[in-house]
Amino acid sequence: MATFLLYFFPFAADIVVSLLLFVGRHSLAMAGASESDVGSIPLLFGISYFLAGPLMRSIISRRFAKIEMFSAIALLAVLSMILAETDQLVAIQVLFFLVPIAASLFFNAFQTYMLGVSTDNAKPLNVTVSLYTFAWSLGFALGPFLCGILGNRFSWSQMYYLAGIGSLLLALLVLFLRPKQARQKTGLEKAATVRFRGPILHVPGWMGVVIGLVGWMVIATYWPLIAVSKGFSPAVKGMVEFAFAAAQSLGALALILLKNWQHRPVFLPLFGILGVAALLIFGSTSEPVFYITGASLMGLFVATNFIFSVYHCMLEVEMASKRVAINEMMVGLGYSAGPVMAALLHQNGMPFGPSFSKAALLVGILVALRTGVAHWIGRRN
Repeated sequence: MATFLLYFFPFAADIVVSLLLFVGRHSLAMAGASESDVGSIPLLFGISYFLAGPLMRSIISRRFAKIEMFSAIALLAVLSMILAETDQLVAIQVLFFLVPIAASLFFNAFQTYMLGVSTDNAKPLNVTVSLYTFAWSLGFALGPFLCGILGNRFSWSQMYYLAGIGSLLLALLVLFLRPKQARQKTGLEKAATVRFRGPILHVPGWMGVVIGLVGWMVIATYWPLIAVSKGFSPAVKGMVEFAFAAAQSLGALALILLKNWQHRPVFLPLFGILGVAALLIFGSTSEPVFYITGASLMGLFVATNFIFSVYHCMLEVEMASKRVAINEMMVGLGYSAGPVMAALLHQNGMPFGPSFSKAALLVGILVALRTGVAHWIGRRN
């Protein structure tokens, strides 16, 4: 049961978060909002998530973690209900600035609370990190998937209500959460002690998180506008974003089979090709199947970056808490930098193809820089 809870709560919470982000962007695009207005949703989400990191480190405590988890999910439910009744752009933007605060509070409190779970048969760190990534990525995939299925039957406001109802159910489950206390080391601590000896590359890991999310946020900013201009159905809109997160989830599992790749920087440019190819595909197609293919490639690229970063952040147990907190801040930085980059690369009314090509070139350059940093650190060690 304890192992199930470790993976279920991130899975369930990310369904709600991804549903809110999907509905927030696509509802504005359908209402005729500008590119900057659509991009303001992930931009504000990222800024808030970045700023919430240091704040959470100062307020989270193991003693009150369960109460903080419940409060965070309850806040998500309230915000979802308010969004369902809001049609003013500024009010929507303010609400999406508050959503990541609730999400950050939940995930930080959850990780603190679950340190008490007894996992005597801890898995190696690479397996643990991959399974975590699989769980939350799968939840992130289901939000857009549900929107795609329900898009023809429910309005945008009704889907906000679904997010609120889902949050309330998750809050009730939190009340019944009573994991056993560990007698010795926690599962994450034990997993971190079973590792391949090699260079610790958390800095290029953080770089990768930002690079991957910038690439995806460029797509996530343009995609709602492209979908509206081409008249795609809600099913197609949802399937493209589902493909991204589903590929990220399955890619996390597949990477378990690739032994010790986290200590071999030669894999970084190979994985980077996936992100570059994804952006080039989005800039050169008009068929749903190719958009789905491009989103899947980007999902695989982002999966490698998340796993690489979290793995190296967890290698030294005494530094894990600080490095993971910085990693969460890099997530916020990627979410906020992506829409800004999208706005700089594209002007309203112009074709999206050249903008995707410029984004692909930028990602390629950043991947090369990240690879160079990783090789330099490896030589020093």
